[in-house]
Formats: sequence, structure tokens, C-alpha cells
Amino acid sequence: MTRAFLPNADVKRELIAFDGLSGSIQGIVFHPPPSNEKVEVAIIFVHGVEHFWFLGPTMFLAPALAAAGYTTMGYNGRSEEH
Repeated sequence: MTRAFLPNADVKRELIAFDGLSGSIQGIVFHPPPSNEKVEVAIIFVHGVEHFWFLGPTMFLAPALAAAGYTTMGYNGRSEEH
């Protein structure tokens, strides 16, 4: 059974897209709450083969690290179009 995951309400979520060699690359950035002391390190999550940024560690670990003060980002390794 799959359960929906909702990040901490204080963690800001920002959907992103940028140009890659195979087309538009989609992803998400989780920003720390304004009240947290910011860490000067950002963490980038890259999924494995046949996976997406919105599944697995990016959706449970990235928001948890953002709540602890880290800016985190997850993205698809290639365009959804290919």
C-alpha cells in the first residue's frame, strides 16, 4: 500500500525546470524554514535508473533535511519526453 507523503508545512517547496541535452528537466527544491539557521551546504538527490524525483528518498529524506536547515534539490536525470 502506498501512502501520501506531506513535508513539514514550514518547508517551502518549489517546482523547477531547466534545459538539458534531451529537453526540459523537471525537479523540486525544498527550502529550509525561515526560522532555521541555514547551513552553507546544499544537497542534490539524483534518482536511480527508472525512477523519478517524486518517488523514493527525494520525497522523504530531502524535506527532512530541509527542515534541519539544508536546501535540497531532486530532479529527473533526463527529460520526461524521452
